[in-house]
Amino acid sequence: MGRERMDPEEVGRRRERIAAASTFELEPHLPSLPVAELSPALDAFLDAARPLVPPEQYARTEHAVRSFLRSHAPALHATLLKRKEAMEREGKSWLEDWWFQYGYLAWPDPLPINSSVGILLQGIGPGTPQLLQAARVLRATLSFRELVRSERLPVESIGKGMVPLTMDQYRRLFTTHRMPGENGDTLEVVDASLHAIIICRRRLFRLDLTHPNTRTPLCVRDLEAQLTKIDAVAAQLPPLEHGIGALTSEDRPVWARLRRALAAAGDNAAVLEEVRSALCVLGLDPARPGLDLDQFYLHALGGDPSYRYFDKAFSWAVFADGKVAMNAEHTPSEATVPARICEAVLEMAARAGPSGIPDTGVEVEVRGGGALPPPRELELTLSHEMQHAMAAAAAKFSQLSGDLGATVLYYHGGGALRLKQLRASPDAFAQMVLQLAYHRTHHRLTSTYETGQTRQFRNGRTDTVRPATAAAAAMCR
Repeated sequence: MGRERMDPEEVGRRRERIAAASTFELEPHLPSLPVAELSPALDAFLDAARPLVPPEQYARTEHAVRSFLRSHAPALHATLLKRKEAMEREGKSWLEDWWFQYGYLAWPDPLPINSSVGILLQGIGPGTPQLLQAARVLRATLSFRELVRSERLPVESIGKGMVPLTMDQYRRLFTTHRMPGENGDTLEVVDASLHAIIICRRRLFRLDLTHPNTRTPLCVRDLEAQLTKIDAVAAQLPPLEHGIGALTSEDRPVWARLRRALAAAGDNAAVLEEVRSALCVLGLDPARPGLDLDQFYLHALGGDPSYRYFDKAFSWAVFADGKVAMNAEHTPSEATVPARICEAVLEMAARAGPSGIPDTGVEVEVRGGGALPPPRELELTLSHEMQHAMAAAAAKFSQLSGDLGATVLYYHGGGALRLKQLRASPDAFAQMVLQLAYHRTHHRLTSTYETGQTRQFRNGRTDTVRPATAAAAAMCR
């Protein structure tokens, strides 16, 4: 479905077909991810290297590339083309398995800060009661899950609605769990249940999101009532210094060994399975990030790990002042995919009436199904050694997050609209601002990564854009 020239009527029909398609309907019709032609790809590599290294080093690099082109490169390129053909027969991209394995799962470093995505939900809170806000988040999450399950989520597109994007990443949004391993992790596909794990005062609670008799989704009022029960129970229990979520912030091989030991004690294996199969995890975080966006973002990237569970595809943090953030595990999807759920939460908040309860849209009041059973705590059997490991993990994460800085800057001199009026790319402008700032600070350019999406191809994710070009270097000089 490329950009061939079409008459205006056909353009309109095509846009209508894309807009009317069910979520995954167009997947088989998307073009496969191409393999770059050999010589142009090596030339592009040299172009990217030229502004970054001294002339003598560039000469050595160029010699190595030309030698590679004359020797091993053609055979390797042919092998890659054969792999592409084989993967296409399986309905897959030639890159996706490598992407999962070597881009994410093989890395032993902690997920938060190093890999996971932090998303702020600006525009809601502070001021909304924490439990009401959490109820809204859960209800919007459940509604969004139903859009995906029923394939009613509209297909995303670019090119003014003419080029559809793969929606494959949405299949993994509610159905994956990253299992730690000593020699690499595994992205597990789970049959997600319609329950959430609530972390309240560092304890785990199971909250069913549907009525046990009718199987209909709970409304915001009922979810808030259930969360109130959880908070009341947790307040009567002895305080915990650390929660199990802290262990998920550990180095992956360390967490793999600890998880195996944890699962062997008491009923812990069943508790871990409840977390693994949950639709999502939501932490009722006692922090109050307020209006300080720098601190808010740091909380989204990490915060108190006892109120997170980093193995899940995404975890919510609802703060004591009503602010909301999401932390998403990066393996299943790019950040734009879980961000769609955040948009659904923002839309629900915008529809909230004077009572704070949304009065239209995804909120459906369901009554008459009988009393709801109370949520139940998921109690873990923790040895002294495991409690020590939790404390060590929390301290290690505190040091890791303490080395992280974040500053949110605003520029009021103009924006994307003005740049477009000047026939300039807003993205290119921002990238050149970064290059100029770095050059003025360090008097040179450095290797720079920018994400370029490849979702116009079947099962596509992203590719790398290299903004530090010879032209950028000339501009900076």
